Amino acid sequence: MADALAARVEREKREAAGHGECLASNSRARCRVQELAADYGAALVAAGGGKPATPPSPATRQLVEDLCSGVRRSDRTGCMVIIRTPIEAGIKGARMLARQLRKARRAVELDGTFAVIVDVDARVAESFNEAIDRDMPGSRMAMARWRDPAATEPLRVTLYTDLADLPCILILCEKGKMGDSFPASFRYYDLRLRYTAQCGSRAALEQDLGRACRYRPASEYERRRYPLPTIMLSREAAEVGVYSAAYLGGEAGGDEEECGRLGIGFGVLDMPRQRSSLWP
Repeated sequence: MADALAARVEREKREAAGHGECLASNSRARCRVQELAADYGAALVAAGGGKPATPPSPATRQLVEDLCSGVRRSDRTGCMVIIRTPIEAGIKGARMLARQLRKARRAVELDGTFAVIVDVDARVAESFNEAIDRDMPGSRMAMARWRDPAATEPLRVTLYTDLADLPCILILCEKGKMGDSFPASFRYYDLRLRYTAQCGSRAALEQDLGRACRYRPASEYERRRYPLPTIMLSREAAEVGVYSAAYLGGEAGGDEEECGRLGIGFGVLDMPRQRSSLWP
């Protein structure tokens, strides 16, 4: 994905220069969003049993396979994937990514497998509930009964934690601030669109990583059901993140060959049970 993105940005730079212009940062950000959407689209084709024209990155393929595995469970529960879009892409970039993901899902006949939710002003506009009803009809009633088998009304989603066990991709555009909590089903944290030019501030990166940290589940069943989140990083962020993980006493896992080829870090920032944040 990194090579395709670099080639696209270089091509658009040449085209802009030919018109006496420069490629603005928001245009580069939109290119990154489109390339990530294409990677997810290829992974969805593979998950649907097809053969994509361009193979997806191994990390994205594993993520999508886990995301779609809920259809094989009797209760249809699944995991949450969070994608943080770059600031430069803005709200339009986040919504564009959501449209492309829904289009790719529909093309491979996987509608109803997972929801795609964008949080821009979702908790004000009720679009959490609207997105779930559109993408997975009947799921809010099932979500209510996961919590209370005697429930007679659909669950009204107002917080991120209300999305527990719902298979979904949650796209955050400058949301998910410190203090917000995510459910135990939060499995993948895709930060590949951020920190792609440089990652000069370790503090900013650690703050982003901190949103994926939580207590290790106490029981063996919970540890199997709710593995700690896998964090996917750009190459620039991964270089800083490895040092941060070592400093914080966690474990940063990853495939070095894959990181070099794809420009991502694929691994778990595995914090000790006694710690509830990134700070010692």
